[in-house]
Amino acid sequence: MAMWNALSPDDNNARNRLLVHECWHAKQQSVGIMPVMTQNTHLDQEEGNILMRLELMALSRALQAVDLQEIKSYTTDALLLRHYRQALFPNNNENEFERHEGMAEYTGYRLCGMCDLEIRKQLVTDLETYAGKTALANSFAYITGPAYGFTLDRLTTGWIGKVRTGEALPGIAAETSGLTYPPDTLALHVAVSGIVEKYNAGVFVAATKEAFKEEMLETGACYRYDRHYFRI
Repeated sequence: MAMWNALSPDDNNARNRLLVHECWHAKQQSVGIMPVMTQNTHLDQEEGNILMRLELMALSRALQAVDLQEIKSYTTDALLLRHYRQALFPNNNENEFERHEGMAEYTGYRLCGMCDLEIRKQLVTDLETYAGKTALANSFAYITGPAYGFTLDRLTTGWIGKVRTGEALPGIAAETSGLTYPPDTLALHVAVSGIVEKYNAGVFVAATKEAFKEEMLETGACYRYDRHYFRI
């Protein structure tokens, strides 16, 4: 079922994408992908949000890259940021929610009628929009799923079969990119700090922290941070 007012009246590709997305949900359990609700409130809090938005930046660069090694390099950056975030917030179901909504959206894009180049351009535009959001817990998978999916399409073949057997997109991408994760949280932190420097993202990190600080003052909210609090 799709809400009538959610269907674009003048964009056939967007309409097709939504309808295919919802049709995929009707069939997903038959291929072993169970529906789940997001349990990722950390993505709406300062630390988790910063790390997710940095991951979106890395995925955007991977989609825009032409050279195979550059694609792998930016994909590796995205994976390191996710691995670090998930180490800080272990009670998450990011990967499971990504399989549920992300693969639906990937399939919608794949079958909507656009060519790969058009899709990658649209995803880059959408990634820029998502990278400006301070609330991502319920929506991140709609962009990370197709972003990883179309990146994997450029790096390997047969990866969808691995999703059907239960593997998560980051695991498949790490294997495809030849990534070996640093052995501990400290080493991961060093790697993440290097990515922030590589992307000249220090100003972004500082601005996001200030925005969350102001929001907390306005709402009276108080977040309990993990002892590995992200500091640059």
